[in-house]
Amino acid sequence: MRHITSGLVLITLSLFAIEAFADHSPKKMMRNVKAYAQLSVTGKLGPFDVNYDKFGEIPNASKTSVGNKKFDKWLGDKFNPEAIVMRDGKVIYERYNKKRKIDSNTPLLGMSMSKTAIAASVGGLLCSGKIKSLNDKAGSYSKFLASTPYGEVSIRNILQMNSGVSPLGRSDEKRFNQKSRGMQNFDGNGNVREALNFYKSAARNAGQKMNYHSTDSLALSILVEEIAQKSLAKYFHSEIYSQFGKSGFMQWTSDKSGTTVSFSDLVMTAQDWANFGQYLMRQK
Repeated sequence: MRHITSGLVLITLSLFAIEAFADHSPKKMMRNVKAYAQLSVTGKLGPFDVNYDKFGEIPNASKTSVGNKKFDKWLGDKFNPEAIVMRDGKVIYERYNKKRKIDSNTPLLGMSMSKTAIAASVGGLLCSGKIKSLNDKAGSYSKFLASTPYGEVSIRNILQMNSGVSPLGRSDEKRFNQKSRGMQNFDGNGNVREALNFYKSAARNAGQKMNYHSTDSLALSILVEEIAQKSLAKYFHSEIYSQFGKSGFMQWTSDKSGTTVSFSDLVMTAQDWANFGQYLMRQK
């Protein structure tokens, strides 16, 4: 979760918020966090071999923290693995959950904050002129998307999860996620493009109703890849992370062909997540 207000950046990867209990217990969530933190070492998520792009090595720098009892009152929750507060670019509070063995060097799974990195990458392509307008159809830039229901959808509507491609709800989302990563029944056969091909037609007209679903994020991964001629992870790292990253380490899962699994799975240190928020605030 990231909040930005008038020169103040608060980033808290609160992976155990009460809302999450219905889907994932704190124990399961922590297991996922640890698995992603060690993916570049083990090459596995659970029993499954998963592909990934890795940049740099897991940090081993001096551990940092900045105490502030006022912030501890509402950020010191036992379910909060870390929290950083920055004001005008300076860290004024930095806390890590030692009981869960998390510190300033720990790579942390950003979950759906990864989608912000997709949007930033699309923004980079727009600012560089490689995308002329967000109102352009995705199929104008991507040969693959042109052959799917996304071909006639504007980039803007895909960014807003308003493509109309996926049926309302998320009942089939796990199947897309597993196919993209190559897990469960798709072990060893991760393929983002084949996942998107599960949908042969759109469920409704674009722009009618937003639907929070993995598919639009996966479509944007392919869009960035085909425009930039490199994976979303590589583009984000070279064009955006390079402007704010301090730890030197970044990791993002991919399918067997190297296409980034974009709806989640971006891993950075907490400080770099905070720096990312600061970077976004500086953009015009």
